[in-house]
Amino acid sequence: MLLSLIVLSVAGNITAQEQSEPLMPQRTAAVTDVVLGILGYTRWKSEPGPIDFCVTAPTEYADTLLHANLEVLGQPLIPQRIEWDAEDIALRCQVIYIGVMEETDYMSLSHRISGSPILTISEQDERCSVGSMFCLLVNNLEVRFLVNLDSIARSGVRVHPHVLKLGNRTVVQE
Repeated sequence: MLLSLIVLSVAGNITAQEQSEPLMPQRTAAVTDVVLGILGYTRWKSEPGPIDFCVTAPTEYADTLLHANLEVLGQPLIPQRIEWDAEDIALRCQVIYIGVMEETDYMSLSHRISGSPILTISEQDERCSVGSMFCLLVNNLEVRFLVNLDSIARSGVRVHPHVLKLGNRTVVQE
């Protein structure tokens, strides 16, 4: 009896996993749309030509952002993978898309780029309390985001108020 329950439990997990795998391309496309939307309403003090788009740490939804020829407001997105601890990360990136990181590494990266005109988007920070300006919340095919107003204010990057209204706002008191 116990063996058959274990087998049914494992079979149920496999079925659920198999059902979610076909959704991955659609989730990735939805994340790409949200990220490009955010970028389309972002301005830097000196507008970059091509936008240096950096991806760091393991990610779940960044494949299209890394491998497609994408543009934002007529400017090409120049994607690159970069190590989070690269000494010149603040010089090489106008946007940093952050995947899954240990909290100490995440804090170190946040402190190193703090005050730089870099738009940060996190894939896995559900609280959006430190560092990232935008934190993605992916649920099935729905992609929402949190906005960290404190991080945006400190960056020098301007984001259109309508985008800020779309996200759930978090204000951090430090």
